[in-house]
Amino acid sequence: MRKLQYIALSLVCAFAAASCNKQPAGPKGFHLEADDIAFSSEGGVGSVKVISDAEWTAVASEPWIMLSPANGIGETEVKIVADTTLIKGERSADVSFSVAGELQKKFTVHQLGFGNVIKVEEPSVDIEYFAKASEREFTAKVISNIPFKAVVEGGAFVTVSPYTSSFDAGSRPRTTAVTIKWQMNTVSENRTAKINFIPEDSSIELLEAAVLTVNQKAAPLIEDNRAGDSLAIVIINNKLQAMTQDDASENMKNWTNVALWSATDKELPCKEAIGRVRAV
Repeated sequence: MRKLQYIALSLVCAFAAASCNKQPAGPKGFHLEADDIAFSSEGGVGSVKVISDAEWTAVASEPWIMLSPANGIGETEVKIVADTTLIKGERSADVSFSVAGELQKKFTVHQLGFGNVIKVEEPSVDIEYFAKASEREFTAKVISNIPFKAVVEGGAFVTVSPYTSSFDAGSRPRTTAVTIKWQMNTVSENRTAKINFIPEDSSIELLEAAVLTVNQKAAPLIEDNRAGDSLAIVIINNKLQAMTQDDASENMKNWTNVALWSATDKELPCKEAIGRVRAV
């Protein structure tokens, strides 16, 4: 009897030991948490979770896809990096996951292409009513992947200088520096001009209009004082193109062909006239 009890106790202990040494069941087979992923034209980083009870490897069908890591076992988060596209149409690639050389699953990567793009980096610019001739201009940055032209609307005071665009990167947008020249404002009212950047090919449609708005400040009122005299001369000479703006930036007594009243002038009409314009 004792022998039977000993054998039974030994079996119970053996089963208990086996139960303690038993490992939790791992993942069975191979599984991806998704079938595909999509990126915009700019590319970016995405991920997919891989669950496998055997070592796996992954290979992308196109060089614009990078995988990290490209192999593993158990539960792994795989980063998928897509490069920026240079084409207009959509493109796709496959990521093949294999175990021991046997294909388990294909994961698809989709990427949208660039559409027709014309965009102004800063769509609104404020300018002064006056500046030296060499300073009466600014640069607008136009981002585009198609040839474009500039059309000025409602503002004869701005002109677009000739520019050169480069479209050597397929449909990937490039930046073009466009110089805008402007004239001084001689009236005491603000004024606005719009520059529309449109495709050279009129059959091309844009998802969003590319417009640069130029807002110019009003000229100050011409008052009956020395400052009013100088402003009047600047406006007159600007209209007649008779004085360089370098002269206009100097003290009025140094301006070419401008004479001021001095205290020693015999014809001085009154003391308040000293320093004001006598003749032009």
